[in-house]
Amino acid sequence: MPEKQRDRTAGLICVLLLLLVGIVYFPVLSFDFTNYDDPDYVTKNRHVLGGFTWENIGWAFTRYHSGNWHPLTWLSHMFDCQIYGLHAGGHHLSNLVLHAANSVLVFFLFRSLTGANWRSGLVAGLFATHPMHVESVAWIAERKDLLSTCFALLSLRAYVLYAKAATSGHPLDAARPPGSPFPLSLKDKSRLTPYILAVVFYACGLMSKPMVVSLPLLMLLLDYWPLGRLRNASGLTTDELPASKTIDPQSAHGPARPFLRLRTFVYLLIEKLPFFALALASCLITIAVQGATKALAPLTLSPLGSRLANALVSYALANSPRRALSGKKPLVLGRSVSSFAVAGIDHRFRPVPKVASRLAPDRMGLVPSRPGASHWPG
Repeated sequence: MPEKQRDRTAGLICVLLLLLVGIVYFPVLSFDFTNYDDPDYVTKNRHVLGGFTWENIGWAFTRYHSGNWHPLTWLSHMFDCQIYGLHAGGHHLSNLVLHAANSVLVFFLFRSLTGANWRSGLVAGLFATHPMHVESVAWIAERKDLLSTCFALLSLRAYVLYAKAATSGHPLDAARPPGSPFPLSLKDKSRLTPYILAVVFYACGLMSKPMVVSLPLLMLLLDYWPLGRLRNASGLTTDELPASKTIDPQSAHGPARPFLRLRTFVYLLIEKLPFFALALASCLITIAVQGATKALAPLTLSPLGSRLANALVSYALANSPRRALSGKKPLVLGRSVSSFAVAGIDHRFRPVPKVASRLAPDRMGLVPSRPGASHWPG
């Protein structure tokens, strides 16, 4: 298909995605604020209601509130209050626009990965209309979810552009300065610019919601497939191999192939060091903030082993395909395997009232009844 025709098709798909999101989520514009988290995030938060001032911007970056440190989320709410005041429809409109933008970003991300227009459009359409996104769009306090997703998608899109330029020959190609441990030449702007953008967008995503800490691992998965950067281990010359391994690197078998793949993987890890550093910093900040607000149970109360076991069981049950398609919030079933097993009768747990969302009125889960721990981990 000619490139111009492909671009026209892509433009048509984007228009269809925007129409689809608009049709499905248009009712949220008539919704009001809820009494669940919206007061903390907007209606009773004097810093957010005050809009953009140096004091409020400083508060967003230097203070934690509602058990989180996400300054860009606070700035987005300040922007809405600056524009719409306390007109709830305007805040819902911002959520709708962000979700529409995310849907288009999903399309372009998969298009850049696969080269397929309509199949990528189908994936983006499923993303746009999946019931699991109802809460994030219809609930003003979940702006952080939409905003962090937007920056995560932008980071992945920039990373794919970088990776494709980096693998024009191989991730260890001639663009790497001789003797440099980092597979990126500072003089190669075609690769440096998207790489820097990927790091910056990732940092913005973390400052919107630390949920995106796992993005570097996703990048490694993309390196393996569909980018194929790990498979393409034939870019090294025999001069770069130890004397004991100087065989044809093009050979599909033999001792050189595992060595080349291992070395390639090491360089791909080095390439992700800035992302892992940001993820580590975000984890430390989140643990400190959650601990200071008593939102994080101490290890003495819930040992690490029990948490890991409970995570596996809870994730498998609460995120089953049937529950996902129902649009329900994943259940928070307990702080240990034992409490999960008796969650129905354990005195520490109680049903949570239905969330006041007209799009999803049947949400119900189980959370600890301990004071200060009655919020979903959002």
